[in-house]
Order: sequence, then structure tokens, then C-alpha cells
Amino acid sequence: MTALGRHFNGRVGWLARNRWGLGLLPLALVLALAASSDRVKTYFWDSDLHEPLVTAQGAWRPYSEPYTLDDGEHTMSLKARLDAVGTLTAQQAAGPYSYVLPSGTAAVQVELSVQADPNTPLTGCQMALRDADGNQYTYEATDVAGGQPTSSCVPADTPGPNASLGQLSEPDPDQKPRPAQYTVKPIWVIPAGVKITEVDLWWTIPKYLAFRTPQNPP
Repeated sequence: MTALGRHFNGRVGWLARNRWGLGLLPLALVLALAASSDRVKTYFWDSDLHEPLVTAQGAWRPYSEPYTLDDGEHTMSLKARLDAVGTLTAQQAAGPYSYVLPSGTAAVQVELSVQADPNTPLTGCQMALRDADGNQYTYEATDVAGGQPTSSCVPADTPGPNASLGQLSEPDPDQKPRPAQYTVKPIWVIPAGVKITEVDLWWTIPKYLAFRTPQNPP
């Protein structure tokens, strides 16, 4: 038998021995790709706001979500209400500072009321505005002169406890407890002429509170 014949017979024998594995290879590849696609989809889906709890401006909305400390699972519970969304004058936005709004921008202030146990950790929240086109304007504490609270949903001088590294922060003896009900008034600097239709509040995505303004009722 020639060398070519031996080589051909060898390949036929290998193919015959592995025909079942080769036949299942395309299926295995499809399943692997599907699993990878599902993981990617789940990652990106859970990394954005996709579960709105829609509420009209002026209405209280209960909200809760779990959080974990070293001593076990706990639940953060609260009620929130969007009271108002309004445009400030440059002087109102500046306050006691000599701050000038950038050209082509406007200062928008949100009034949000919250009811929660003073010992419930609420810091770490995030807020954003949305316009009629779906554009999102995330709260930035440095938008205006003098700065604002890092957490937009708690009072600057009485933020309450913070959950970090499995522990609740110890209360500052010189700091008063956070009121059981309070109102915050964070400010955004956004393009002039934008009409705000929704105010979003969240802690852990993808779930979030979506407060609709009168221009965009639920």
C-alpha cells in the first residue's frame, strides 16, 4: 500500500471513530453561543433601568428592597413623592455664590418628599431627569456652585446611617437624626428649553421609581 493510501485509510478510520462527536459539534457550538449570549443579555439588562414603578407627581409611592449586613438580610422601606419640578433663575441657582450658568443651559430643581424610619440607610441613591425624547440627565452633586449632597435623596445635614462593608455607620453624636419625613430639593443644570417629563429615583438597578410629571401622566 502506498503512503498516500495509508494516509487516506487513517483519516477514514479517525472520522469513523469520531463521527458521533463530530456530528454533535455544531449543536454544542450553538448551545455554547446561546449560553454566552444569555449571559451577556442578562449582564447588560441588569446593568440599566428596566423595571419602572410608575407614579404620578403628587402621589406617595411605597418602595422597598433588600440589603445585606454582616448580621443578615434587612429591608429598606420608604415612601416617596414627587412634589414639583421647576426652573430656577440664575440668581436662585447661584444662591450666595457668584455662580453663572453656562450659556445655553438652565437650572432645574426637583422637590422630592420621603418618609422612612430614621435608622434606615438611604444614602447611595441616584436620581435622573428624563425629557420627552427619553434623554436622561443624571444628578451630579457638582452641577452648581457650592456643591450639593452626594446622595440626592437625603438631607445634607442629616443624611442618616450608611450601609457599607456589611455594617451600618455609627451615628455622629453631633448630628441630629434624619427626620421621619423630609423634603429634598436637588438641582440639575441641563440644556435650556428641555421639558422634563419624568424624575427617576433608584438604589439597585434594574428597578426604579419613575415619577411622571403632569406633561407625561401615567
